[in-house]
Amino acid sequence: MPDANTNTTGWGLIAGNGRFPFLVLEGARSQGIDMAVIALKEEASPELEKLSKRLHWVSLGELSKTIDLMHQEGVKQAVMAGQVNTTKFSVPSGRTGNWRSCCFRCLVRIRMH
Repeated sequence: MPDANTNTTGWGLIAGNGRFPFLVLEGARSQGIDMAVIALKEEASPELEKLSKRLHWVSLGELSKTIDLMHQEGVKQAVMAGQVNTTKFSVPSGRTGNWRSCCFRCLVRIRMH
């Protein structure tokens, strides 16, 4: 049961591969938090669908889609859990950056809206 200081709404998870996204979802659920999940097609396990009714699949690099989905789900706070194989991630032509910077920009944009 969450304590009085726990905000149980507006949480999102960007899920990579491995066990960590499952642990985050299980921990959130134990606190009464229902997370919206953005699962990375190239990385996340299809088993996540069994744990979340609010799951959306996106490809690496679909930053705008990720932001739009987070807003549609009412996400105000997000966490990323799980590994991302950055060799699968390609930056659009003429731009520089990496997966971490893209995730950071995504989370900042979610917070700004």
